[in-house]
Amino acid sequence: MERLERMHISTEVFDSHILKRAKMSACSKEITAPHPLEPLRQISKQIGHDLDTVEFAQHMDSIDPLRHLRNEFHYPKMKTLGSVDQSIVNPEEDCVYFCGNSLGICPKKTREYITIEVDKWEKTGLEGHTNEDLPWAWCDEGLDDQMGVLVGDCSLLQNDEVHNRSVESTLGHILDP
Repeated sequence: MERLERMHISTEVFDSHILKRAKMSACSKEITAPHPLEPLRQISKQIGHDLDTVEFAQHMDSIDPLRHLRNEFHYPKMKTLGSVDQSIVNPEEDCVYFCGNSLGICPKKTREYITIEVDKWEKTGLEGHTNEDLPWAWCDEGLDDQMGVLVGDCSLLQNDEVHNRSVESTLGHILDP
């Protein structure tokens, strides 16, 4: 029950916690960033469409600098998903994928990369841990710094504050005090 109550924390409390942690960082840099909704509200006002309209969503899609990355993934077709009522959808359309906390959608390069590593495993066996282009034992090195850039201003983060680890469901148990 306690875990469920934590999930319903207000954004104001959450935002103030983040700001407090950031201000306590080693560099003590002042946080002056606006609330994440503010830029969206400004865009909404500029284009004359409310945040909850299809027109606003289409506009945001059209200016998204990462839009091209959509083509880098395989989206399941409606017809391949057993839980979809085929009578109310076009079976040939891509699904709308909201479950990003698990495997997410499959990147198109996955098969190529997996094949390279399986071939390495086949040819080198255990030595794949420490040899070849991407030694398995050290393949995650360098990712923490890259993740720091992804989650925010690294100058506000201490070296040990961003780590790549397991999956969300496991992390909840590991990090829960």
